[in-house]
Amino acid sequence: MHKIKTLIIPFLISLIMILSACSVSVRDFTTTDGDVRAYFVENSYKAEKLQTDIPSTKNSFEIIMCKNEAEGGQFILRNDLGQIKNASVSVSELEDSNGNVIPPNRVKIYRGKYMNLFAFDQNVSYPDALIPMEYEDLNSFTAEKGENLPYYIEVKTVESDVASTYKSTATVTFDSGKIDIPITVKVYDILLPTTPSTAMSVSGPWDIDTVYEGKDVNARAMLYNFLLDYKFSLEWITSDASSPERFVENILPYVKDERVTKFMAPLYGETDENGYYVFNVAKMTRLVELFRQNGIMDKACWAKFDEPYKPEDLDCLAKFNRDLLAIAPDAHHSCAIAYHPELLPDGLETWILSWNSVNEPMVSAILASGNRVWRYGTEETLIGNNNSVEAKIRFWHQEQLGITGYLQWAGDNFRIYDTTLNPPAYKDEIRDIWNDPYCFYPVEQYPMYSVGGDSYLVYPGLEGDGIINRNIIVPTVRIAALRDGADDYEMLLIRRAQVEKQLKKYGIDTNSDAYMSVYYEALNDITNDTAGNTLSNFDRYITVKQKLLDDIIADSDVLFAIEIPKDESSFSIRNITVAAPEKSTIIFNGNQLTQNGYIATTSIILNDPISSLTFTVNGREYTYNIYPKVVSKGSELVDLSNISALIEGNQRLPESSFSYSDGLLNVNFTDKVKILSIPLSMLEYSDLSSQGKYLAIEFKNKSDFDISNMDVSFHSGPSRGYVKSDTSIKSGEVKTIYYDLSSADVDYSNVSKLIFTFAQNASVEIMDIRMVDII
Repeated sequence: MHKIKTLIIPFLISLIMILSACSVSVRDFTTTDGDVRAYFVENSYKAEKLQTDIPSTKNSFEIIMCKNEAEGGQFILRNDLGQIKNASVSVSELEDSNGNVIPPNRVKIYRGKYMNLFAFDQNVSYPDALIPMEYEDLNSFTAEKGENLPYYIEVKTVESDVASTYKSTATVTFDSGKIDIPITVKVYDILLPTTPSTAMSVSGPWDIDTVYEGKDVNARAMLYNFLLDYKFSLEWITSDASSPERFVENILPYVKDERVTKFMAPLYGETDENGYYVFNVAKMTRLVELFRQNGIMDKACWAKFDEPYKPEDLDCLAKFNRDLLAIAPDAHHSCAIAYHPELLPDGLETWILSWNSVNEPMVSAILASGNRVWRYGTEETLIGNNNSVEAKIRFWHQEQLGITGYLQWAGDNFRIYDTTLNPPAYKDEIRDIWNDPYCFYPVEQYPMYSVGGDSYLVYPGLEGDGIINRNIIVPTVRIAALRDGADDYEMLLIRRAQVEKQLKKYGIDTNSDAYMSVYYEALNDITNDTAGNTLSNFDRYITVKQKLLDDIIADSDVLFAIEIPKDESSFSIRNITVAAPEKSTIIFNGNQLTQNGYIATTSIILNDPISSLTFTVNGREYTYNIYPKVVSKGSELVDLSNISALIEGNQRLPESSFSYSDGLLNVNFTDKVKILSIPLSMLEYSDLSSQGKYLAIEFKNKSDFDISNMDVSFHSGPSRGYVKSDTSIKSGEVKTIYYDLSSADVDYSNVSKLIFTFAQNASVEIMDIRMVDII
């Protein structure tokens, strides 16, 4: 599969941005020589190799986890005065106060190996490969003066482990001293399933067989089993599909594993002269029969097309889907694709959407048609982007939207795709994967991938390579983050089931989404990049996950829905619903809420980027942290009193259309003219970008009908930008609409005119037009 992406990912790593991302108190652990310090951070945080300010997100080394989960933590060592020479790490047995233990064979220690990113002369390094410390020769490393040395400790729990708090000590020794780091592992009495609820698959294999050619190892089976430990299913385990019987015989030992969620099934047939695929119905029917007999039909998936967009290709895709389902109505047919509503309802069974194609209306439309939605991953798995926490959070968003699968386009693509070749193609040789993180060349033509790692999730160790010195596969920080995200998905499903059970008990016929919003909302800004954050993403993630786990354990009969109104212009408002036993005493903001049956409602306007909402229900306190967007005051943009300039700039409207009084501009549109132009002479400044990112207009709808929407465009030099708003304004309503001018992809530093276009010939009263920032 050759992946074509349209993502825009910042390609120059800004260390300043990283250093300003977190600001948390630090508890220093100083070694016996007084020079080396340890810092505790969320395990997906990536400290640049020479970064001097490590923003600790924790005051101690702590791991919180469920049963049947692998979870880790990270500490970073640094010596600003000299080397950390010959460092090695060991961990004592994890034991609780009652003598229960987690055995050493379920505790792994890794050292993060730095990868240099050299595209566009970046010359920065981030940890990526996780080098296993279980081998004595690998458990010795020297970090130079001022270099960071990250270590990761991973714990694996099983169902029989006792839910408890376990203690241990990590001891780091080196030539000039040692450091003892107390470890706390809190295991919750929450059991995660062995079979992932969200299907996790990796396309391939690509190059693993070539890397280990001639070695005494079954490379493909090694990769297959390795990926399963990280909840991923490798799509192909055998290339022998000479007959349905032969294919099933080869795959059964692998796909019967309960951890497997997907495998690719072979096609029997051929493509005709018009591009349509013609199935060999007899062979396909036999293959399906064997899948059903062996209980693996639901794991099987067929695919023929990759990212089609031309009408003729979409037509071939739709016919393929219908013909396949005619053979087997329970078949799964997937395709990586952008949203094409013309394919609904029966043109594609499993839609694999890239992140920039994922939004609620699209997903809802696909699901309503009876089809499945998966997510096409890549952007969250890049090395340089300090966004592994985003990889986790996107699984929260998947659960929220009803997305049930994840596809990573490659896990072991170690070649170079060279666009200077005619035609562009992969080179035959394997690149130096330990020193070259780039798949697409020339790198300068692919700025979105300049942060590396796009084509692989693992590193292949080889005997004599001077790094691993063994024929084994080693993981990355990135694949561990994806596994964590899949585990979080399970926790959200467990909590949702609890919520639905309680709603059913109360006889409340409503969707559980509202009552799950207390977990989603705090994290959605991170994945949607719709606001700046005063609290780091890492701190926020830890806080919300802790709350989720605590709520699962409590399984309270009191539920809270804290929702943003559908109208995004009211983003500082929260509508609150409390579901509690009848005749409960519910206190919020010092006031007792009136209960109607099981339900009490209220709302609140939040003015701080971090707001803590505390409720008391029948004497028990419940607290939720909310992270609303907050609008900066901004700068007034338009002189609304300049009526003469307004009349001059809107000659298609009669002069009587405009009036100004007491700071309010009244405008009445005609049946033919629904456009309001704001000329340069009315603007207080033309460089809008220097004053904010959002254009805000506050006005009242004085019409006797609702205004369905209002769009804005702007002239900037020879270019014109356009921003659409679907916000409706009711008759008599006062509202502020915010337009993200940056979304127009047009420079707005030299604006000469603003144009507002209304859907109807409305009558409006404008109070203010200004540039603001939203944080």
